[in-house]
Amino acid sequence: MSADLTRRLAVARGDEPADVVVRGGRVLSVFTREWLEVDIAIVDGWIAGFGDYDGREVVDAGGRHVVPGFIDAHMHLESTKLLPDEFARLVLPLGTTAVVLDPHELANVLGTDGVHWLLDACEGLPLDFYFMASSSIPASEFESPRRPLKSGDLESLLRRRRVLGLAEMMNFPGVIHADERELDKLRLAEGVQVDGHAPGVLGKQLNAYAAAGIRSDHEALTPDEGRERLRNGMWLLIREASMARNLQALLPLVREFGTNSAPTTGTPRTSPRTATSMGWSAKRSRPASRWKTPSCSRRSTRRRGTASGTSARSRPGTRPTCSSSRTSNGSSPS
Repeated sequence: MSADLTRRLAVARGDEPADVVVRGGRVLSVFTREWLEVDIAIVDGWIAGFGDYDGREVVDAGGRHVVPGFIDAHMHLESTKLLPDEFARLVLPLGTTAVVLDPHELANVLGTDGVHWLLDACEGLPLDFYFMASSSIPASEFESPRRPLKSGDLESLLRRRRVLGLAEMMNFPGVIHADERELDKLRLAEGVQVDGHAPGVLGKQLNAYAAAGIRSDHEALTPDEGRERLRNGMWLLIREASMARNLQALLPLVREFGTNSAPTTGTPRTSPRTATSMGWSAKRSRPASRWKTPSCSRRSTRRRGTASGTSARSRPGTRPTCSSSRTSNGSSPS
């Protein structure tokens, strides 16, 4: 690690050539919302710096826009009917470099054995797979899972390296009315992300749901519903997928509050085709990713996407993707 870091710093200073330099693109800084005409220096799979660099290999971005890899904040891989390696093969060229999975459909059928299998199956793939521990197995008394997942089951999942927190708390009435079984799950998840699922919940009921420690929700359908979630300090995940298209309805919130206050996007129960169809990404903390080869997709960006500054935060160690320098309507991004 020390030798790798020493070399990375030497490349960052410009004292040594980078392994790869991506040149000739417009690089998005999501911190300042600027398009920068700079080189990207890559060494040992890490982004060492932006500026004027020399490299052993030069990739010509050809005037395209270079942005951090997109992160899909919430999805159910099982609904794609694909194994992880095939899913990765399809979405990586579209710019998605990480996904956060809630495998509750698999957990319904195979329990924790199935989830641990999926975690193992995702290791070593070029797409970064992260997980949330499925909190609602069963989601209601009308479902018949292999067996209910209890606190001990969730604890075993939360110990896995790629599990970031507790998946959508679908039993929102139980949370709001302090059902001890739901509270046990929330106590187990103290200090980690807890995702929500609260369709139609407003007012004091939503206050109680947020007070339980729920930190996000993807069930807002109108600006008023979304605004109330933001006021409660929750991240708003905007669905744009095959089973729900809420982006147009909730886009006024992005214009009103900007993209740093909370709005993010996810594609629950989506197909690979729609996983990054809007060109948006979701903000979610994750370990820095290694990146071996620049991937420049020729797919056009969309004005609502990379140009709006909603891409995942970029820092040394994250993966850039390249996209066409023209938006879908033929104009340059603003």
